[in-house]
Order: sequence, then structure tokens, then C-alpha cells
Amino acid sequence: MIIDRKTGKIEHKHFYDIVNYLTPNDVLVLNKTKVFPARIFAGKVTGGKVELLFIEEIKPGVWTALTHPGIKIGTNLALGKHLFNVVGRKDEMAVIDTHLTKRDLMNLLIK
Repeated sequence: MIIDRKTGKIEHKHFYDIVNYLTPNDVLVLNKTKVFPARIFAGKVTGGKVELLFIEEIKPGVWTALTHPGIKIGTNLALGKHLFNVVGRKDEMAVIDTHLTKRDLMNLLIK
């Protein structure tokens, strides 16, 4: 997507067209970071499904996560044979005790 700052005109181009838009003093930075697949679906023990997007491990086994729909403190979530507990709130996020090491949670997420 190309945006002309003067006119606000938007054009859709291919990446290989970028050479037509770069000037000699421009710097092109490529981001090759890896992102872990942090989004999963878990079931509420009482029924229903919750989408979880893990954001940050705040202490071993305890993560902040965005959830859809929102979930309350005390909610128990099942993911396969694993049981997660919502133990708090931090800003707009749920605090979830996964009872798993970071490595075990990562292995669960990539399955």
C-alpha cells in the first residue's frame, strides 16, 4: 500500500515496486523476528468457548491474556487435559494461571 502524503491518495502495489519509491537516503529495515502462535481456543468448564491470546508471562506459569469473550476471575478453562484458572485482571486483560512451564505452554500452543 502506497500513501501519497501530499494528496492522501492510496495505491496498492506489489512489494517489488518498492524500488520506484525509495530515494538514495532512505533506509529499508526488514523485520525477521519470530512470533509464537499465542492464540488458542479453550473451553469453559461450565460450557462455552473462549479465545485466548497470551501476551506476557508475569511470573512462572501465570500469563496476561486478551480474551474473547471477556472472562471473570474464578473462571476455569480446559484445554485438552490441562486446566487453567483466571486468577485476576490487569488492565483490559485476564491473568491466567496455566500451571505450565513456559516450554510446556509453547509446546501446547504449536500443536
